[in-house]
Amino acid sequence: MNSRVLDDLSRGSQTVVERVQEVLAALHEGSRGTQACINAANTVSGIIGDLDTTIMFATAGSLNPQRDSENFGNHREAILKTAKALVEDTKALVAGAASNQEQLAVAAQNAVRTIVNLSDAVKNGAVSLSSDNAEAQVMVIHAVRDVAAALSNLIQATKNASGRSLHDPAMGYLKEAAKIMVTNVTSLLKTVKTIENEHQRGERALEAAIEAIGQEISLYDSGEAPSRGEAFV
Repeated sequence: MNSRVLDDLSRGSQTVVERVQEVLAALHEGSRGTQACINAANTVSGIIGDLDTTIMFATAGSLNPQRDSENFGNHREAILKTAKALVEDTKALVAGAASNQEQLAVAAQNAVRTIVNLSDAVKNGAVSLSSDNAEAQVMVIHAVRDVAAALSNLIQATKNASGRSLHDPAMGYLKEAAKIMVTNVTSLLKTVKTIENEHQRGERALEAAIEAIGQEISLYDSGEAPSRGEAFV
């Protein structure tokens, strides 16, 4: 085989490699939002596990404030502000399913950042209640866990609906997941509002149970039947 043939083969091989790299780059760019949703779901799953552990400590009466001067009121504003931001992130996720991969990726990343901040704000608030208020600690941490679980389901629904037509069933599941997400955020805010009121606490726990049952029913109606808090991946 002469040098000219070898040169031709070398150039041909180089061209093939370049074309493959271009295709892989295009595939990567075209799935950026989808991959961001997968990464986001994994992160949220970790947050849910951390909250489950925190609930165990709260149930055992092992969550105590680092400073005696701490009180739940010091953390309430941060919780409310971050919860409202998460509602906006929910809207962006739903919109991201019908937009490009870049917008979807940004929406997923922002939602994860916000749920991390919300989880931390709620845990700090729960710790400030002291172990004498273990019931209240468990209630408020459960509430933010439900928000995180709803976000996990929403992210999965967004990934499945990405690029689909408005009449695709996946869009219906997405809307339902968004409604549950907003419902759980609302439930968290109600819990925060009543957490320092002994008389309203039992009533709030009952309302939360009713909301949970209602959400399970709606998931069965939509053709999905995950347990509340199940993280889709």
